[in-house]
Amino acid sequence: VKVASLAAIVVLKTVAWLERPHERTRDLGDLATVFRVALAEDDERRWGTHTVATSGLDFDDQSPFFVGLEVSAIVRPVHRARLDELVAKLLDDGPHAALMARAANLRGEDPDLLARRMVEMFARGLRHADGASR
Repeated sequence: VKVASLAAIVVLKTVAWLERPHERTRDLGDLATVFRVALAEDDERRWGTHTVATSGLDFDDQSPFFVGLEVSAIVRPVHRARLDELVAKLLDDGPHAALMARAANLRGEDPDLLARRMVEMFARGLRHADGASR
């Protein structure tokens, strides 16, 4: 059975939410879940010479950063523009980060801040990959 890659799913979920944000809140929750669990706690890419390991990021920031790296490897400019749009919407002062936190059932002292942090690290992974390819 052929299955879409994690990176492709992130792009598809992004486009789906951007096109119908009021109907597709669940996609925000799915994205947050991917950001949080894409890189298993014992994944070897967290240590050694892999880009994630050498990024100097805190443990909790590594997984969303990794997703950004993976997505950047497959996207074309049109997709990248949509990903940048997603990041901008989730990091603005609007309600979107809070919606993501609720849809993903994020817990902690400040779930909205946690959602924003994951999006920031995802964006950092996208940018890192851009810089590495230049």
